[in-house]
Amino acid sequence: MAASNPQTGLSPNAWDSHMHIVDPDRYPLAPDAQYKPQTHTLSEAMEFESSVGIPNIVLVQPSIYGYDNSCLLEGLREIGPQHGRGIVTIDPQSIRPEKLLEWHRLGVRGVRLNLQSVDKQLTPEELAESVRQHARAIFHLNWVLQLYIPLSSVPALLSVVPDLGVRICLDHFSARVTVHGCGSCVIDPTPFGKKAY
Repeated sequence: MAASNPQTGLSPNAWDSHMHIVDPDRYPLAPDAQYKPQTHTLSEAMEFESSVGIPNIVLVQPSIYGYDNSCLLEGLREIGPQHGRGIVTIDPQSIRPEKLLEWHRLGVRGVRLNLQSVDKQLTPEELAESVRQHARAIFHLNWVLQLYIPLSSVPALLSVVPDLGVRICLDHFSARVTVHGCGSCVIDPTPFGKKAY
């Protein structure tokens, strides 16, 4: 086991598991972007990571780029697969398996279904079907499905997730700090009824 960094206590193999790159000068935002964040380039991200002793990074597609993963993919090309991973956004009905395989070689290891940032409302049935479609698209690559959904939507997936065959990540704690009206939601601390899920 490698020794930790004495100044930070972090392993020299530590990963930052969630970083957004925003570079509108090179990669224009989607026309329907819900917000316009400050520029945060890959070089700025890597400078920050270096300052805290983290050599590895997971780039996560922000909603402001929609399905255009160009900024993230270029970041992975620059970092290389030994130090970079990515979580992309896809249209599961139109994405080609060859494209996913190409991205896998660059370091992509998951897809993100983001309803929270775009304030998109789905019925429980629509959400379950969207989750199933995303899972089918990535199952063969053993990728993770990252869900950025309101915590109040999680109970609708409790019967769906165990049969998906993919790992699930609830992004940003399922927006727990911004959810209203979820006082009656009871979430089992053992995710989806499985230990070590």
